[in-house]
Amino acid sequence: MLIINDDGIITITANGRNIMSEIIDNFKTTWLKVMKTPTEFFGQMPTTGGYDDPIKFAAISYLIAGIGLTIITLGAGFPLIVMMPIMGVIGLFIGGLFLYIFFKIVGGKGTYEGTFRLLAYASATMALGWIPLFGILANIYMVYMEVIGGAKVHKISTLSSLIAVFVIPVIIAIVIAIVLGAAIAGIVATMPRMY
Repeated sequence: MLIINDDGIITITANGRNIMSEIIDNFKTTWLKVMKTPTEFFGQMPTTGGYDDPIKFAAISYLIAGIGLTIITLGAGFPLIVMMPIMGVIGLFIGGLFLYIFFKIVGGKGTYEGTFRLLAYASATMALGWIPLFGILANIYMVYMEVIGGAKVHKISTLSSLIAVFVIPVIIAIVIAIVLGAAIAGIVATMPRMY
C-alpha cells in the first residue's frame, strides 16, 4: 500500500512492513560492505540465487548516479534519472556476457550468473561516480573490485582476473581502433581531391 504522510513522505507498506525502508537499509548495508571490504564481500557472495537482488542493487546505484548528474547539471540531466538504471542494468547483462567469455579464456570456472552478480555489486561505485573528478577514482576502484570479484567467482589468480577484466578488453579496443583507423584512412585515400 502506498501511504503519503502529512509531511509528504511516501511510504510503501506490505503486511505492515515498510518496504521502502527495507530496500534502503539493505542497499546501504550491502553498499558499505562492497565498498569497504570487496575481497571479503566477493569471497562470501553467492554466485547463484537469481538476478533479483543484484539487479535491484545495481539499479539503485545507477539511480543515485542519475540523480547526482541531474543535480550537477542543474536539471539538464533529468532524463538520466530514468535512463541510468535502465541502461546500466542492460549494460550489465551485455558486459557480463563479454566478461564471462574473457574469464573463460583465462581458465575461469565460474558461471555467467556469478559474473553478472560481481558486475552488479561492483557498480556500487556508480553511487559516487557522478562527482566531478572523483568519478575517475570511482571507475578505477570499480575495475579493482571486478578483478578481485573475478578471482573469487571464477577461482583464478588475481593476475588471470586482471588479464580478463583489463588486458583483454584493452587489446580488443586497440585492435578495433586500428581497424577503424585503417578503414577511415582507406576511405579518405580513395576520395577524389577537391582542389
